Amino acid sequence: MSAFLALLRSDVRSHYPDLAPRVAALRAVANISIWAAALFRIAGRNGAVGKVGRWWLMSWLGCDVGPGATFGAGFRLPHPTGIVVGRGVAVGDRVVVYQNVTLGSDRLGRYPTLADDVVVYPGAVCVGDIALADRTVVGANCFLSRSTSIGEIVSGGRS
Repeated sequence: MSAFLALLRSDVRSHYPDLAPRVAALRAVANISIWAAALFRIAGRNGAVGKVGRWWLMSWLGCDVGPGATFGAGFRLPHPTGIVVGRGVAVGDRVVVYQNVTLGSDRLGRYPTLADDVVVYPGAVCVGDIALADRTVVGANCFLSRSTSIGEIVSGGRS
């Protein structure tokens, strides 16, 4: 439980880096993005707790997170609606995922891995056994089925 709370604190700090911790905590209570990040982590757990978190995500925000998905510190969801994360996805630290993003499997059931400081813009689809390297930016409505190099910007159409 303490690891979960530490991750939640890191999410709050990523949303409000310039505020005092108590002020940030008060603002976090009303921030849907922070609630969503917490539910993403809960839904990624196996067992009954994960199923309840997944149900809340699906009914409240239209998001789906498979059991076994993991999320690093400072996870941000600026507009947490319509996001789908497969069961084998591993998300690094300080990753930002916008609305209607899919992080899913290929036909062989392999999932993407997102390193630290990755940004995935609205409508992007990342599938398969791919690695998005540190500081990768995936543009809006981009279909990505290949790994990226550090700091790469992927935009437009299919890559």
